[in-house]
Amino acid sequence: MQGRIDVWAPPSGVYGPWQRLPFAAGGPFRLSVSTESTSNVEGTYDGLLRYYDCDDRQVKTPVNPDATALLGSSVQQPAVRFRAHLQGQMILVTYRYVAVENALCGEDEAVRETLSRPFSAVSERDVRRVMRSDGYWTAGHPDHERMQAFAAGWYRAAGR
Repeated sequence: MQGRIDVWAPPSGVYGPWQRLPFAAGGPFRLSVSTESTSNVEGTYDGLLRYYDCDDRQVKTPVNPDATALLGSSVQQPAVRFRAHLQGQMILVTYRYVAVENALCGEDEAVRETLSRPFSAVSERDVRRVMRSDGYWTAGHPDHERMQAFAAGWYRAAGR
């Protein structure tokens, strides 16, 4: 999915409001953002891209003038905001989501390592990482049954 939006960058170094990009559901996705000023008056600007990464942590990445991010497996709505350094600017933001196939956001080893630990040494965040993995959801994956049993066992042991 791709598209464009116009965003205002207020003058004097003050960030404007967050402008949301369309929803991304599923994932993981690689999001590419590029920008250009469409104002008649030349000026410099910078911005921020807000999204959630593979560990469900909120991340704010600089956009100067481009940015690339790896979004986690979830439903989220990334957002951008900008500030002009002198004169206000209208910024054209071009975005593109690309699905990353067969990926755990680079966390295959972390998931396998989690599966080898006893439940007492595993956090809920670790279990959620296992549950976001392709193997957890894909029948026929070599670790599918092991991942499903692990998550169910952890929640039983935690009394949930």
